[in-house]
Amino acid sequence: MKNTMKKLLSLVLVAMLLVCAVPFQAAAATVDTKTVKVNVYVDDVLTTDKTITVESGKSITLDEELAKSLVKSDKEFVKWTGSSDNEATDVTIKYAGITDGYSLKLYVATKKAEETVKPITVKIVDDKGNAIAKQFEITPVNGKYSVIGDILTQRWKGDWKDSYDFVTAKSEGKSGTLTLATTIDAGDTLTVTLKAKSGSSDNNNNNGTNNKFPYKVYLHIFKDNKIDDPAKTINITEGIALDGKVTLDEVKTVVKNYYTAKTSDGIKYDGMYLAEGNWVGNFVNDTKKYDTISDTNEMRKTREVHINVMITNANAKSSEKADTTNPKTGDMILIPVIFMLVSGAAIAGVYFYDKKRSAR
Repeated sequence: MKNTMKKLLSLVLVAMLLVCAVPFQAAAATVDTKTVKVNVYVDDVLTTDKTITVESGKSITLDEELAKSLVKSDKEFVKWTGSSDNEATDVTIKYAGITDGYSLKLYVATKKAEETVKPITVKIVDDKGNAIAKQFEITPVNGKYSVIGDILTQRWKGDWKDSYDFVTAKSEGKSGTLTLATTIDAGDTLTVTLKAKSGSSDNNNNNGTNNKFPYKVYLHIFKDNKIDDPAKTINITEGIALDGKVTLDEVKTVVKNYYTAKTSDGIKYDGMYLAEGNWVGNFVNDTKKYDTISDTNEMRKTREVHINVMITNANAKSSEKADTTNPKTGDMILIPVIFMLVSGAAIAGVYFYDKKRSAR
């Protein structure tokens, strides 16, 4: 009992000493500091005052990082100066050098709001003024302009020259003769006139399929919910669209020529969508979802047919072979790991059992 009381008294004494020591520790932790007034100029106008603190024996550098800590994120750093406007950016201020009345100036500017890039409106017509594709918009990659030839080849369809000859182009913002090399500024409206090549679009001549259905059918494959640009564009006019009908099952056979499943679950499909000429740069899914599109030949009489499909769980290259094992690859790896763990546990159990028996 006496020992217990002694222990309790010892604990109480230690606690009292710790409590009494706190004020002395706080006093010992107090550090001398000096405060410097900072006049903040926003767009060259004195707006507010801030302060910075320098501890005894230490220094502080007047850099951009320090400036950002004193102003809001919508401001950008310009410079530091002394009270007499002498340049002070990246100057180090020491505690010992701070005198009474010492002050600084900080100049910042209001960040300019990023300008929204206006798209170019594109119209493509034939030599009779009939629309070849639905009007669409593109945003210049550099935010300033796009080249007419690039608009047609990269943002409309890559093989347009196989079916058409360039006739002319005009825009609301530019006058004179425009060529495929002419640049069109952001926000402008461009009209391109093309002429169907001989033997490919004579709708009055029904002697051949090419003349009767002059336009083509394209399959645009988008991957992993990335909607900005198709991962691959395939001309299926003479393939699965030859009979005037395209089914999702047929599309799957085409996709498998270029992509393989990452796992045994297989490639996932989000149906088919008709882009109606508006596929450029985006995955269009604001139209009806199809399992079968049965009138592609009828559409080909007047326009190109663009079919979009979104796939997930696919590898990047067709050269990558699909996982042919029934279990998933991860499951196959786990099998030997589990076997090793079970074997190790069994060996350990036998070892401790024998050791226990030997001790008896």
